[in-house]
Amino acid sequence: MAEATGQPDVSAGAAALLRAGARNVLVSAGAEGMWLFTAEEPDAFYTASLGRSLPGNPTGAGDAAVAAVAVQLASGNGDPATWLRAAAAWSAAAVLMPAAGEISPSYASFADEVQVHRVTRGAALTQEENA
Repeated sequence: MAEATGQPDVSAGAAALLRAGARNVLVSAGAEGMWLFTAEEPDAFYTASLGRSLPGNPTGAGDAAVAAVAVQLASGNGDPATWLRAAAAWSAAAVLMPAAGEISPSYASFADEVQVHRVTRGAALTQEENA
């Protein structure tokens, strides 16, 4: 994110992408979770985490997350929290597979475990952003 936007943190980078015209920004931090920023809610963002690390192959986990969001959008689902829950679950399920391009059937149970939170941007701003 820093390389693509020149911004030092995720929130500032996502804000730059939204100002440039992106409608949604999905960011993965591996086992630490994901963030979703939307143009419709410029003063808030969503975080999601499975709450535990999974052993396996992370190759393709980001692709699985993007695919999950694409499926949600194609089905007409307009709820960003649901998009992010699916993205985190599919990503986790992809880690369990030996090769990229597949997800474990465990994605359904992971969706029940994923914790999604809505955070107001003001609460997450760094001092640099407040300056």
